[in-house]
Amino acid sequence: MRALSVSLVAVLRWRRRPAAAMINGGGHRLSILNFVGRLADILLIAALLAQCALGYQVVRTLLLHLRLRRAGLRQERETLAVPLPPDDALPAVLVQIPTYNEGALVQRVIEAVAAFDWPRNRLKVQLLDDSTDDSAELCRAAVAATRSLGVDIVLLQRDNRDGFKAGALKAGLARSAQPYVAIFDADYVPPPDFLRLCMRPLLADRDLAFVQARCDFLNAAQNRVTRAPADDPELGRRVPPVQRHLRHLAARSD
Repeated sequence: MRALSVSLVAVLRWRRRPAAAMINGGGHRLSILNFVGRLADILLIAALLAQCALGYQVVRTLLLHLRLRRAGLRQERETLAVPLPPDDALPAVLVQIPTYNEGALVQRVIEAVAAFDWPRNRLKVQLLDDSTDDSAELCRAAVAATRSLGVDIVLLQRDNRDGFKAGALKAGLARSAQPYVAIFDADYVPPPDFLRLCMRPLLADRDLAFVQARCDFLNAAQNRVTRAPADDPELGRRVPPVQRHLRHLAARSD
């Protein structure tokens, strides 16, 4: 009887082993699920904290804009209202126009620069052309015609494109001595009073290194497509595909 009891106990213990193993395996699975749940909680909390930080930065930027905008606009009006010295006391200014296969745009920007309201003896223009097509001949003709009007303009054409337009600007600076420099791309059409306005802050505050003017568009009022980059000039620069798409739509609307 004793031997039978021992055998029954042994059988019962053997029967229970799979159940114990199953319980241990389930606990392992539960520990994995617990870890995944905690990791998900941590990630969710981190995302919420990031959103709170972003929201704080947006609100802070908005408040700073509202607080400083009025003061900035007032300072700008006061600076632009500073009178310029007499014409015989105005500084010499160098105007640089880097070009590369720009075609007929060269003539337009040269005409705009030649019409600047600035003493002729204190204005020098450099057309920095690296063109490799028919634009090179157009540049030579435009410079010759403008020089015949009494404008001090020179044409610098390189036989290489080292540094591209920045390299052309550097080469032009090496051949000039004017203390102030104005740079225009070929598609710019600056108004006649451009230097009169932009030189005022530089002359009023000797600590300023440069002045940047806003970029307007000649056909901004043509349609809604052309008004989009005019309302937000950084749109095309931030999203190049948008810029290409707007150009495509503008071409179709024409």
